[in-house]
Amino acid sequence: MKGLILSVGRQLDILQIHPLLRRYIGKDEIIGSNVIDVFAFYPEFSFVKDAIAEFENNSTSSKTVHVPFHYHSIELARIRFEKDIDVEVIRSRISENDYIYLFMASSIEYFEEFYQLLRKKERLYLDSVSVLKEISMEVLNEPSSKVAARKSIDMVARLFQADTAIMRLYKNNRVLEKYVSSGLHGDYIGSHVEIDPRDVPAYMTAIEEKRPVFDDNPEKGLGVLHADYIKFHEIKLLVALPIISGNRVAGILSLSFKEDNPIIRESADILENVVNELKLLLEKSDYFLELLDTTERLKNLNIAIVTSLSNAIETRDPYTKGHSERVAAYAVEIARNLGWDDYELEKLRIAGVLHDIGKVGIPDAVLLKPSNLSEHEREIMNLHPELSAAIVSEIESFSELVPWVRFHHENFAGTGYPYGLKGNEIPLGARILAVADGFDAMTSDRPYRKAIHFEQAREILQEGAGTQWDPDIVKIALDNLDVIFQKTPSFYHIPEILDEFRRRIFNMNLMDGLYLYEYLHDEAVQHIQENKSFSIAVISLKEYISQFNPVDKKRALVNLIDSIKTNIHYPIVVSRYNYYEVILLAPLVNKQFMRKVINKVLVDFFQKTNLFYSSNIMSFPEDSINIDHLLDRLLSEKKQTDVMN
Repeated sequence: MKGLILSVGRQLDILQIHPLLRRYIGKDEIIGSNVIDVFAFYPEFSFVKDAIAEFENNSTSSKTVHVPFHYHSIELARIRFEKDIDVEVIRSRISENDYIYLFMASSIEYFEEFYQLLRKKERLYLDSVSVLKEISMEVLNEPSSKVAARKSIDMVARLFQADTAIMRLYKNNRVLEKYVSSGLHGDYIGSHVEIDPRDVPAYMTAIEEKRPVFDDNPEKGLGVLHADYIKFHEIKLLVALPIISGNRVAGILSLSFKEDNPIIRESADILENVVNELKLLLEKSDYFLELLDTTERLKNLNIAIVTSLSNAIETRDPYTKGHSERVAAYAVEIARNLGWDDYELEKLRIAGVLHDIGKVGIPDAVLLKPSNLSEHEREIMNLHPELSAAIVSEIESFSELVPWVRFHHENFAGTGYPYGLKGNEIPLGARILAVADGFDAMTSDRPYRKAIHFEQAREILQEGAGTQWDPDIVKIALDNLDVIFQKTPSFYHIPEILDEFRRRIFNMNLMDGLYLYEYLHDEAVQHIQENKSFSIAVISLKEYISQFNPVDKKRALVNLIDSIKTNIHYPIVVSRYNYYEVILLAPLVNKQFMRKVINKVLVDFFQKTNLFYSSNIMSFPEDSINIDHLLDRLLSEKKQTDVMN
C-alpha cells in the first residue's frame, strides 16, 4: 500500500511531510522550508534533490527510486527502523503554470506502525520515570520490605501491561524462590514456589548472558512452568530480566503476556532501567533493609508465639491437631483462585492459623467433651470467635485479621454467630474461612463421629451453598477441592489408647470416680454388637443398709467404692446403678474369673464393714444375648451372701 510521505511545491517549498520524517530531521517548523536546504545534511535523502533535478531536465511525470531507509532513534525512546522502501516520485500539475512533487512510499503501513511505536515508547519511557519515583518512595516508606517489593511489582506489571509478573530471588545460590508476584492465581504458586533455573530455559539464558530475553515460544522457554501458567491463561510472550547485583545475578524478574506486545520488544532499555532501579534502591538501602528484616523477624516472632499457643490448644484436644493449619491451607488455596495477591494471602493464612485461638478460654469440660454438647455447653463453645478476636486484636500488626477471625462462624443466610450477619455483611475473608473450616471439620475425625468421605463433604458443601456458606466461595472450593485436599498438611491420627482414655475420663462420675451407668450400658451393647463375650455382676447393699444411720450408710458406701477402686482396674468397668448398687462389666472374662474378682473386693470390704450384701453374675452370650434382658435377670436374681466361694 502506497502513501504520501512528502509533497513539495514548484518553488521547492515543503507542503506536507510525514511525522516520522519530521522526527527524523528533528525540526518542528519545517512546512514552507526549502526541501533542498532541509535535506542537505542527510545523504540518504539525496534522492529528493536528484529526482527534482531529473524532472526539471526531462519532461517525465514520474519515476521510482529505491531507498534503504534506516531510522535509529537515540532520544527518549531508543528504537530502530530499518526498511528498504521504493519511493515513487510524481510531478503533478495543479494548474497551467504550477505543479507539485509527490513522494509516495511503498508499504506506508510500516511508516505508520513505526511512528506509533515510537510514540508509545516515548509515553512508556515517561511513565516509567514516574513509576520509578513511586517505587523509590514505596521502598523507603513501606515498613515491610516484602510488601514494598509486592507493590513495586504491581506497578511494573501495570506499566508494561503484563498479565503476570514474578520476582524470584536466588536461595542458597542454587534455586530461585518466588519472592513476590502480581496477577498470579490458581494453583500455580503451590507447585513451584522454588525452581531450578536450569528447568526454565528462558530464565537460564537471561542468567547466563545477563540480558533481557524475549521469548515468543513460551512452551519451550518456560520449561517446567508452562503447564502451570496455561491453567489460567495462554501466553504469547515471555520476558525474563536478570536482576544483577554487583557481578552476580541475584534473581529474575519475569513478565508474561496473553498477546504479543511489540512495544515491549523495543523496550529492553526501559526494562533494564526498572530492574536497575530496583537493584540500586536495594543496594543503597542495605542498612534500612536490615532494619526492615528485623521488623519482619519481630513480626514473625509474634506469629510464632501466637501459633504456638494455637498448637498448644490443639494439643489439649488431639482431635483438632493440625486443624488450624489445614484451615489456613484450604483458605489460601480458595483465595488464590479468587485472584488474591500474595500480601492478602499471607494475612489470610495467619487468620486461618489463629481463627480458633480463643478456645484457650473454653473449659476442658466443654472443649474436650467426647459427645454432643448440651445447649448450655454449646453457648459456651460459641464464645470462642469473640475470644479469638480479642486475643488477635492485642497484636497491632494483626488488626486487619480481627473481622475475619471474629465472623468465621457467621452463616450466609444470617443464622450464624456471634452477630447473625448475612450475605456481604460478612467480610470476604471470614466467608472463605467458614468454607475452609466447615470442610476440614467434615473430613476430620471428631470424638463423637468419624470423618465423612471426601465426596460426601462435597455434597454437603453444595447443599449448604447460599444458606450456611457463600455460594460463590463454595463454587471456587468445589472446583479446586481435589487439588486443595492434596496440598494440605497430613491429618493427625488419634492413638486408640488415647482416644479410649479420653472417652473413659469424660464418662466418669467425678464424685466417686466410678463410671456413669450410661457408659457401662453402651459398652455392653457394643460388646454384643461385636459378639465379644463378657461377664456382668452386681453388688448390692440396698436390702441390708436400711438399719444403719445416715453417717454409717455413707461410710459403708465409701468403703465399698474404696474396695472396688483398690482391687479392680480397667478394662473392668464399674458403675453405680443406683445409690447402693454397683454393676461391674468385664470383657472377655467368664463367670468363674468374675467370682474371684468380686470375692477379692468383698473380702476387703468385709474387713472394713461387717455388712450383708447380695450379688449376682451373668454372662454374654450364655445367659442372654439381649442387654436389657441380661440386666433384668442380673438384678432380679441376686442373692444374699457374705463372701462368695
